[in-house]
Amino acid sequence: MKRSLFKRFSILVLLMVILITLATTLNFYDGYKDFHERKLLDILDFLKNMNLEDAEHEKEFDAAKKSFRGIRITLVDTDGNVIYDTDEAASKMESHSTRKEIVEAKDLGKGSDIRKSDTLGENFYYFATRLSNGNILRVSEMQKNIFSSFKDSIIPVVFILFIGLIIAFFSINHVSNKLVENLKDQFTAISHGESLDSEFPELYPIKRIVRDQQDELNERLDDLKEYRDTIEIIFRNMQDGFLFIDNVNRVEMINSKAIFLLGKEKNEGYMDKSVFYLIRDEKLIEILGEKDSKREEKIEVEIDDRKLLITIDPVLVSDNLVGRIIVIRDVTEESILERERREFTSNVTHELKTPLTSINGYAEMLTNNMVKNEDVPKVGNMILKSGNRMLTLVEKILSLSKVEEQKNNKKEEINVKELISDVVNTINSKAQNKNISITTELDEVRYTGVREVLEETVYNLVDNAVKYGKDDGKVWVKLVARDKGFKFIVKDDGIGIDDLDREKIFQRFYTADKSRNSADASGIGLSIVKHGVEVMGGTVILESKLGVGSTFEVFIPYNIV
Repeated sequence: MKRSLFKRFSILVLLMVILITLATTLNFYDGYKDFHERKLLDILDFLKNMNLEDAEHEKEFDAAKKSFRGIRITLVDTDGNVIYDTDEAASKMESHSTRKEIVEAKDLGKGSDIRKSDTLGENFYYFATRLSNGNILRVSEMQKNIFSSFKDSIIPVVFILFIGLIIAFFSINHVSNKLVENLKDQFTAISHGESLDSEFPELYPIKRIVRDQQDELNERLDDLKEYRDTIEIIFRNMQDGFLFIDNVNRVEMINSKAIFLLGKEKNEGYMDKSVFYLIRDEKLIEILGEKDSKREEKIEVEIDDRKLLITIDPVLVSDNLVGRIIVIRDVTEESILERERREFTSNVTHELKTPLTSINGYAEMLTNNMVKNEDVPKVGNMILKSGNRMLTLVEKILSLSKVEEQKNNKKEEINVKELISDVVNTINSKAQNKNISITTELDEVRYTGVREVLEETVYNLVDNAVKYGKDDGKVWVKLVARDKGFKFIVKDDGIGIDDLDREKIFQRFYTADKSRNSADASGIGLSIVKHGVEVMGGTVILESKLGVGSTFEVFIPYNIV
């Protein structure tokens, strides 16, 4: 700023000095011209009074020449011939009869002119007067033009300019230092939300503008901070892993979910490092190695028993690749559900096909009179059993769907003891057919939830115990109240479940090998139990020993978190 101010002030000082010098020179030149004209006229009158009328007065002329230095004295006769001249030999000079000042002096007694001297080649003032004997006395002096006058002023002008620049330098330095300090104090005060009086009133508009801009900047910074915090919260709480890498595969952004899904340690720094520190999958490395690839890529990889779907999207600016966005999604559960869906479809088809095949076979035999009359009731009973098996299967499938649909139904207060008693009474007829006794031990429990979901869960668990219980066996049903929830326990002394089957027993349509011969075995009942327990936010534990029996323990919390 100082340099800029000094430069501008220097130009201003220079212009002012030049203008003042020009004005002074012009004014001085006019005065100078008048002064010299009067001086020449006075000298001319003085010489005239000395009666210097002819060349005989040479000594007087020489004395006058010494007295009036720079003044040229010329004496011309009545014919215009030069009689005497202080600067040139009279004999060498041409006739002056036609000179303007000489002609005027002859006619009017006095004459004057300004012209270039033929002898000396310079502009001169010429003044002439007629003497008593008719001769003409003339005096002349070289005329200084305005440029000569200005040139004479150069040294003073340069000196004045130099002094002015020195004064300007120190003045600007002093003022600018004070101005900068004041501005610095003002801006510091504004940045801290304070107000400070300025010794420069001229700065108030700047101060107001800066304060307004500071307020606007603070508002924008607050908005940006809020926006950044929002993005950070979203980024941190994303269920998917997220990375942004530049065009040379350096990590620019990464969230903790991505680090977790890729099986890496969170406390290790991955920013500004190659993405290949994180990723080891060969297929993914191959895709990211294609530096100029501008297409979206989707691949599935397995890391630490997790199935991951990785989507890679290019980031383009003016059709130039500047980076890639990598989204990592854990699709392990989705893959399991998809596999279960396919298995469910396959199992439904299989389970429905078996009774339908039986029905079609027996119906064809009846149609073609291939069954003896005495065997018709037997065949009809087989068709009825197959139909009942299909009906049971359909009902179970509907029950499974019903649990899913009813989880959002209106909740109500349920007397759990009463609900279990009603379910046991409903199943008792099935138990009596196998001569199975059901023993209950039920605490008083009140639970707020969806009645249909709890009822389906209890029913299928007790029904499963009766279905797979041995003839003349026993089933124990127990309800235990706890502080944070209640336990529902169903125990039987039936066929039990093999260790190999235990992990799969809750899958849809899965039945243990030893129970395949049961016509009522659909493989859906325990799926309904598991799903119902999950809907209620509970847990189910299975303890079983092959040939001894099984115990299912369900815990349901009073409040689902």
